[in-house]
Amino acid sequence: MNYEGEEKEFTRRHLLQISNGFVAEVGGQQDYGSFETFENTYREAVMTDDVLANQRVITYRRSRVDLALSHSLTYDGLKYALADGQQISGRLQRVS
Repeated sequence: MNYEGEEKEFTRRHLLQISNGFVAEVGGQQDYGSFETFENTYREAVMTDDVLANQRVITYRRSRVDLALSHSLTYDGLKYALADGQQISGRLQRVS
């Protein structure tokens, strides 16, 4: 969850409990014909963002798209990244 409240300093433990994520999809008129069609396509999407046993698990699902990612909150480790059920973790690159 995002922190809302007075300014304060957080311990590492508290920071591990604060998260913020998003999914961005891009499409043009060639793909959808109209903005209304584009908007309706993504309105039905479902995103979850949960913390389970010190693992952050994020999913994004809509028609013909199924993404999932899990990473540790206690060490710098990716547990898995899936696109339509296929492992894509080996193709991810770290951005510094």
